[in-house]
Amino acid sequence: MKKSKSLNTGLLIIGLLAVALAACSTSTPEVHATADAPAPMEDITIVDEDNNTYVDPAALDHAFSGIASTDLSEAEAEGLSFMREEEKLARDVYLMLYEQWGIRIFHNIAKAEETHMSAVAGLLERYGLPDPAADTAVGVFTNPELQALYDQLMEEGSQSLADALRVGALVEEVDIIDLEDYIDQTDNEDLLLVYQNLLKGSYNHLRAFISTLEKKTGDIYKLQLLEADAS
Repeated sequence: MKKSKSLNTGLLIIGLLAVALAACSTSTPEVHATADAPAPMEDITIVDEDNNTYVDPAALDHAFSGIASTDLSEAEAEGLSFMREEEKLARDVYLMLYEQWGIRIFHNIAKAEETHMSAVAGLLERYGLPDPAADTAVGVFTNPELQALYDQLMEEGSQSLADALRVGALVEEVDIIDLEDYIDQTDNEDLLLVYQNLLKGSYNHLRAFISTLEKKTGDIYKLQLLEADAS
């Protein structure tokens, strides 16, 4: 197994996100994002015409059957726990923004994020790890930093439809950065399988939010955390 970084990347991104949320409302020149995510080692997703990217549970189970589980490092176990709640954060934010704005993209991507949550839950079960998102209501998180982040995102996304769509794009940027970091920290095939497919989904969803923002409001999204050519 690769050695993990001493810094919890997820918490670093939460700090950066606070700055990014403020920047979303500025008049800084904006840019498009065009590049694709790296191809996963095995594609276990279903992608519809709107770029909603679902993890296929049958394909995931089949892929798991051909991979031997190994011991996880403490960092790998913590990463799974964090990503389980981070995927829940994405789903919960989109569910609540759909209730407020009634825009289909939030409903559809929330459904996709539910399959992402389930994929990470499958890894937690596979390794006998506790599930921090078990039996928690929408908008409720075990991790206090994610709870604060959820509250912040909902406040921002409630201001206008444009702000809500920017929040959606920003959540996907956070997912991309965290997933890329966790991919770099492991060589466990089952973790890589899930993380790489979730990464593909996050890139697809980022493009969907960027496209919808422009179509619905005329605004062009400025990447807040990623390089301009990296999404």
